[in-house]
Amino acid sequence: MSAVPEPSTNWSNTGRRTARAFSKDLESRLDWIAVDHRNTGHAHTHIIVRGVLDDGRILILNIAGDYIAHGIRHRASELVTLELDHQGEIELQTKAEERGRSRAMDPARQDVADRAAGAGD
Repeated sequence: MSAVPEPSTNWSNTGRRTARAFSKDLESRLDWIAVDHRNTGHAHTHIIVRGVLDDGRILILNIAGDYIAHGIRHRASELVTLELDHQGEIELQTKAEERGRSRAMDPARQDVADRAAGAGD
């Protein structure tokens, strides 16, 4: 799980919510441990999980490859986005709007394009 570090982000709570979400997704009780890292270019958390039966015995988890390849990251991304108060969604929307504005033609370029389009008439 990784994201741009924010001073207001409580990574420990995000890790707990992520582990609970994994448990729900896998429909299994999980023991887990998480470690937050800030020693690289991006803050991230490692989460190790193991399944546990109701009587405390270890459960061999058979986790679908698609969940491991995509589901875990998707679930963590959803939770981090919520933690950051939807800043990721807002930033994406703002960037898309900025790209649209930068691609829009200024009046002089539009005039040339209009003339070129009319030249074939």
